[in-house]
Amino acid sequence: MVSHRVLITVAIAKLHFKIVQEKKIMELSFLSIVGCLLIVGGLLLPIYTANLFPLSKKSNDQYQEMMRKGDRGWIIDFKINQWIRKNWIYIPILGVLLFFIGLLF
Repeated sequence: MVSHRVLITVAIAKLHFKIVQEKKIMELSFLSIVGCLLIVGGLLLPIYTANLFPLSKKSNDQYQEMMRKGDRGWIIDFKINQWIRKNWIYIPILGVLLFFIGLLF
């Protein structure tokens, strides 16, 4: 039995192919599609990982305690969260650049 998701995906693909065949819409280049994904993903990443704002004092104390104990899982998690907190804004900016470069070429 085929799941509903597969049927919906096939229907969307057929509709997309039909619309593109009739040239009703412009097909985006690969760079533009990657740019759109980076914009959406870059904006959702800090929200999903709760890294929009700095750590609270309680969370920071928890991380420091786990790092003192030498728990590698917490150390890796802390480093990943620090990286996301510092660099998340560059992901959507890169996405906008790729989107417009893809539109030009």
